[in-house]
Amino acid sequence: EADNTDSGLVLPPAKFSGIENLATNTNLLYPIIAELRVFKTDDELELMRYASKIGSDAHKSVMKTVKPGIYEYQLESMFRHTSYFNGGCRHLGYTCIAAW
Repeated sequence: EADNTDSGLVLPPAKFSGIENLATNTNLLYPIIAELRVFKTDDELELMRYASKIGSDAHKSVMKTVKPGIYEYQLESMFRHTSYFNGGCRHLGYTCIAAW
């Protein structure tokens, strides 16, 4: 386990099928690697800003589209379309959560 000084959370090491067959040591580098997740390069920050702008634009597009009688799947489609068409984002960071 490693403390994340940014969030205050404790991050457990990765677990996956077959890890028991590998030689691992989570005491040496894992706490250092976990702490490095707190820091972002300029490129990473720029990418996060870009993704946030695309997501914000997609939400605004959905808000402009919503009206009585429209279905949730249509709103999700608008969000996906805006993200891909305007931002080139083929994949989304989260699934649609819509209630009407």
